[in-house]
Parts: sequence; C-alpha cells; structure tokens
Amino acid sequence: RKNKVEGMSDPSSSTLFTPQVLATIGIGAVAIIYYLYKSSSSDEQQGGHGYPEPQPPEKLERLPVGKMKLDDLKKYTGQNKSRILVSVCGRIFDLTKGRDFYGYPDGPYNCFAGSDASYMLGAMSLDKEHQNKTEFEQDGDHQITLSDWISRYRAKYPIVGRLEGFEDLCPESWREAGN
Repeated sequence: RKNKVEGMSDPSSSTLFTPQVLATIGIGAVAIIYYLYKSSSSDEQQGGHGYPEPQPPEKLERLPVGKMKLDDLKKYTGQNKSRILVSVCGRIFDLTKGRDFYGYPDGPYNCFAGSDASYMLGAMSLDKEHQNKTEFEQDGDHQITLSDWISRYRAKYPIVGRLEGFEDLCPESWREAGN
C-alpha cells in the first residue's frame, strides 16, 4: 500500500529554505539593520529622541586685567553675571568657569570672590573677615596648604593679572607650588 496521497509531494523531498530564500531573508535583514542604525544616528545628531539639541554655554571672555587695585577687584564677585576674580598672593585668577562654587550669592566659596584669599586658603577659612589680609605669619602647615591651592588653581584657572600691594605676599608658597 502507498502512503502518498495523490497530488501531494513528500515533505522530505522539498525544503522551504532554499538558498534563494535564505539569500533574500539575509539581504532583507541587513537592509533593516542598516535603516535602524541610520535612523538612530540621525536622532543622536539632532539631540536624540526628538529633543532639540542643547545650545553650547555662552562663551566667557578670559581677558587679562593687568595690574589692578583692590577696589577694582572687589567688583568681580560674579554678581550680575560678572567675571569672578580671586587674588592669591597677588596673582589674580579668573574663576568664572567655577561660578557654581565661587559665584555670588549661592556659591559655597563666594567669600573668596573679588578679594585676595591668600590667608583664607592657607588657613582653610571661609570667614570674610580674613579677606585681603596681608599681615600674617606663614607657618609650615599654612604654607603647604596654600601651595596646594595655588597648584590646583594654576591647573584649572588662568592667571589674568596682578593685585597692587600684594605682589610680594607669600613668595615661598609660589616657589613650593613650582613658580
């Protein structure tokens, strides 16, 4: 007796996945992957997920101020989006890019802005009474701490000028900091 039904072929003699079908499926899969890749890349270039691309922050000028008097330095506290200048041993640093730390009124270290902070940094003091202090003894710990701050500031912020009357303040800290 025959197991075949008239008009039907044996399933083992034909396959659904012929080389032509597999090639077509492969080409289709590559096309879909390429389309998805390209559409996700263009989304990222446009800010991703349909959101507008963020605008770069406003470029701040880092212009040298030259020699400055203390009364002029006091104007640069970051108030009203002004620059933030801080003197350390008579060298004026532009700390504007550190506005979140040094800006008036919310920066936790705004007490340094617009002043010479030499004593304050060496003594690790946030007391505004110690701003612009020129008469102090620099013991070993104060000198080392101040030298560390000078090194940090020099690595991160530009020196844009000198503060009159403070040029010769704590030269040993600058020497120790490498200048």
